[in-house]
Amino acid sequence: MRTFILVLLAVSMFFACGNEESDTLMEIKGEPAELSIVTGVNFYDVNGSPIGKIGNPNTLTNENLAVHPIPGDGKVTFQNLNGNGLDFWVLPVEKNKDFETVDYNTINFDYPTSILDSLHVMRGNTDLTSLKVSLDFFDAGYYRLFVEDREGNKTIENIYHDPELTANEIIVFLNSEF
Repeated sequence: MRTFILVLLAVSMFFACGNEESDTLMEIKGEPAELSIVTGVNFYDVNGSPIGKIGNPNTLTNENLAVHPIPGDGKVTFQNLNGNGLDFWVLPVEKNKDFETVDYNTINFDYPTSILDSLHVMRGNTDLTSLKVSLDFFDAGYYRLFVEDREGNKTIENIYHDPELTANEIIVFLNSEF
């Protein structure tokens, strides 16, 4: 009986003591900085120049990291203008219109990369300054694209991808969503 109680105590302590990363994820659930939502989409042309937006994008931009074109025709380019390589993650997410008035310039989007590693549908890295990735095998839906350079600088962009739609058709669709 004494052994049983000690084992039960050890098991309950194991489950009661969460790791720091899962605690961090729990803190942002239901908040504007939630990892698994898209609140809008920025649009970029094939050169990475901004051309508009829809909704209130929960994104993080960095002048030295770019993701373009958005929307695209099934391919996206991850680019590091500093030229020192990059890591990227693609995560499936859901649309959320609850945070239309949030100023995302004031939000801390410093997600631990271990959380991104556990949730991604695609992860990659390169020592090149630019990498074009095909999304054609992804299902239609919203995705968040996370890019980090070797110095820890980050960019987060949101996309809607549908392998059956052109970029112009995606813009029309997004206009009805947000």
